[in-house]
Amino acid sequence: MGNKKSIKILFSVWSPFYSPAFLAGRLLQERQIDVTYDTVTETERYQRIKDNKSNTVVAAAVSLHWESCDDDREGIYHFAQINSCDGFFLVGRKPCKKFDWSQLISKKILVSGRQPITALQYAIKRHLAASGMKTEPADNGSQIFIFSEKGSVDEILQDFRNGKGDFAHVQGHWAQQLVDEDKNRFLEPVWQTPLTRYSFSSLMASNELFGGKLYRDFMKAYNEALKFVNTKSAGEVVDKIGCLFSCVEPEILRSSIEQYQNVGCWKHDGKISKELYCQTKEIFMDVGKDFKDLPYEDVVKTQSFDSTTINAKITKPEVKRLVREWFQNLDDYRTDAGKLNALVTESLKIETPEEALPFETWCQSITRFKNPTHDVKALEIEIDFDVANIKLVVRWERSDSEAENPEKREAFYAAQTWTIIRSEQDKKLRIATYKVDYLIDEVDLRGNTGK
Repeated sequence: MGNKKSIKILFSVWSPFYSPAFLAGRLLQERQIDVTYDTVTETERYQRIKDNKSNTVVAAAVSLHWESCDDDREGIYHFAQINSCDGFFLVGRKPCKKFDWSQLISKKILVSGRQPITALQYAIKRHLAASGMKTEPADNGSQIFIFSEKGSVDEILQDFRNGKGDFAHVQGHWAQQLVDEDKNRFLEPVWQTPLTRYSFSSLMASNELFGGKLYRDFMKAYNEALKFVNTKSAGEVVDKIGCLFSCVEPEILRSSIEQYQNVGCWKHDGKISKELYCQTKEIFMDVGKDFKDLPYEDVVKTQSFDSTTINAKITKPEVKRLVREWFQNLDDYRTDAGKLNALVTESLKIETPEEALPFETWCQSITRFKNPTHDVKALEIEIDFDVANIKLVVRWERSDSEAENPEKREAFYAAQTWTIIRSEQDKKLRIATYKVDYLIDEVDLRGNTGK
């Protein structure tokens, strides 16, 4: 087991719109934590988290949960706000002294992404309503607004540079880049007063990240990053994250960040409030979008980092006591299941070489074994403040009520790997991950050793 911590921070697009998350990673690097940045497609987001449950953070939108199936999002929650308003710009190809939203009528707008398109439809509707014009934005030119949907920002940029479309709907830094390439072009931020704020983009991760020291380190860095981007100049932000945007001219990057600061994308406390969440739903409903109406608690993890959530360091005697209690209660499980349940997290799955079972399902499956005994033969403990990683070998003896000879006693040696965390609620230790690496029949083991 290695000592150095690492975290992956993934983005759908490489935009300074996500500056707080980029900067949080840079701050973690300064604290000797390995940080890997990468891009991820919308269809890969959940799987990339599941591939590395304990150390992966993905920038997404709460609306992604509304469009996904239950299995995809199981155990994954949004936990920190990145942007509380739209971060897209409209780039027009013809000179414009003063932009008016009615200028979009009968014009082709190059767009990409379900939530960005929804947000644009909402903005058009609200801006025109504010000017006294009542109309509904529509897709594919069926009415007066022509949305030409593309598969990616690269397609939008290519088409716009090749003369297609009247407006490009893109984030910074691409919007600023397009204007820099042709001074006749202009850009206009989509989000403006009097539009309401909502949860436009946020960070999501697996339950297995929450509560541990890495999560606490990340949230501390993230809160510092939020304060930095809101109080320092755009140039100072570029000094911190510019190395991550080596293909972007520093002045274009600075201009993009400055415009995001002016709009106020990052002016919030980092929490995804219920108000912001519900307002996002209102926007989808306002433009007639279908979506799965999930409760706030099913999407957002309300736990966040502040001085009250700092857990005490886990000690080896505590871990040994938990291991002892676990196997004692496992021996008595058929008569007292409650004690076993009190030692695990709600989301625990028992992983074996054959399958991964929800804890309750696994508990039901072991009732077939009679008079079990467990004897821990080896225990290795590694503590990272309020997270403990352990490896152990246990001798397990039992009879099987479903076997051909239900009274026959059989013994096995099981190698297991656990992660233990301290509960935020009662500060007691809980088993957060439980993996059976392999199981060897004692008879086979004796045969191999010649004993």
